[in-house]
Amino acid sequence: MKKSIFFLAHYDDEFGIYEDIRIHIANKIPLHIVYLTSSSFDGSGNKIRENESLSVLKKLGVKRSQISFIGKELSIPDLALKENLINAFIRCKLLIKKLNNVNTIYTHAYEGGHPDHDALNFLCSKLIITNKSKIDGLQFPLYCGPGLVGPFFYLFKPLKSNGKVTKKKIKFKNIRLYLKLIFIYKSQFMTFLGLFPFYLVHMIFMKNTITQRINPRRTYIKPHKGRLLYERRGMEKFENLRLRMNEFESWLKKLSKPYKTKKF
Repeated sequence: MKKSIFFLAHYDDEFGIYEDIRIHIANKIPLHIVYLTSSSFDGSGNKIRENESLSVLKKLGVKRSQISFIGKELSIPDLALKENLINAFIRCKLLIKKLNNVNTIYTHAYEGGHPDHDALNFLCSKLIITNKSKIDGLQFPLYCGPGLVGPFFYLFKPLKSNGKVTKKKIKFKNIRLYLKLIFIYKSQFMTFLGLFPFYLVHMIFMKNTITQRINPRRTYIKPHKGRLLYERRGMEKFENLRLRMNEFESWLKKLSKPYKTKKF
């Protein structure tokens, strides 16, 4: 049976894709969830955040055997996925091969909100383009800030540059569940204190989950004009991320000729 993999940058990032995870469980579609950083700044791991995400996923019906922690295993620090693209790529390729029959990848949108999110979107595009069998890619927006200043951001705003938007309506009973799940992330209280009002408004008025298809052949230029949210927050400069992506792409082209010729 065909399977889906959800590639997430950090613990708690699953909050942006609750509905699709729930749909997989409800329809008995095999899925696997992978975290690509240790979610700590020194790469040592963050057991508290890990357990919070495990608790949330359990309530959604995900089993522990359906979750992998590649970021923790490779000691990839928060904000450092761009420096670990090669090792992460190799481990993800092995996982895809082990799981077999993977036909869909879900991951973060390329939107300029967090450098790890954008690096992971880039990584997933290369997993798609180098796979022997066809894999569809879907990206979900979390937060970005085109046209804004300082720390201000939009929640769940799909960028036009990421293509056609697909929206799924969420039933009220599931909205209630998702609002409750947010309170499990106690260690991230300050983060969700800022996110929750926007999340609540989205759930009450929009009542949907958003995805866009990943174009694995896209050119990874700045996702939008002006300073990106992660640049305004002092997390990273786009030029540094682009340099790492170029280095990884050069390595990948030397590694595999099919990468150059495969059609999508």
